[in-house]
Amino acid sequence: MKAKHSGKKVRKQIYLGHEQNEKIKQIAMRRRWTEAEVIREAIDEYMKKQEQNDPLLKLFDLTDSNPIDGSVHHDRYIYGNE
Repeated sequence: MKAKHSGKKVRKQIYLGHEQNEKIKQIAMRRRWTEAEVIREAIDEYMKKQEQNDPLLKLFDLTDSNPIDGSVHHDRYIYGNE
């Protein structure tokens, strides 16, 4: 799945290891993408996983359920602890 990255782009200069560089080249050739597209897609996937695994972001979901004891039992709601 190729993500849409429209709009203005910001230039970033990074250093990659030799193996990282080779893997990016291989993926780009296989998918017929640019190397920049491969890197942007990898960053998007990484960020999505980080958001899914961040227990603090679950606090935003609490506003929909409106627990009346959220300030006292926040660990239960965030981490599932009793």
